[in-house]
Amino acid sequence: MKHLKSIIDTQLILAFAFVFLYSCQMKPQKFTDETPTRGNIKIAVDESYQLLVDAELYTFQSTYKDAKVSPIYLPEDSILKLFLEDSVRVIITSRKLTENEEAYLKGKSYIAKTTLIAHDALAFIVNK
Repeated sequence: MKHLKSIIDTQLILAFAFVFLYSCQMKPQKFTDETPTRGNIKIAVDESYQLLVDAELYTFQSTYKDAKVSPIYLPEDSILKLFLEDSVRVIITSRKLTENEEAYLKGKSYIAKTTLIAHDALAFIVNK
């Protein structure tokens, strides 16, 4: 009887040790919130900027491993349509939204934020 009790005690100790060790193992952390450097987003990009955006996305996603940006390259009118239909949250285009487009978004309780990335320029290089 004593021998049976010692076997049961040993099995209980092993079971608790197994449960304890299993619960302590490192599990990949799943994030449910999204930040500027973590999460998934689909963006619409004017197709004339594809080379520039591909280079920028490669650098960004190499730096921020938890960020996944999925670009859609389309003509300007198509990306604006997707944006106004709320199919994408970010667009990259060569122009600002018109007053009518901004009013439409305000009517849906959205406020569009515009960030100027660059200006066009013309340079004359001359030789003596």
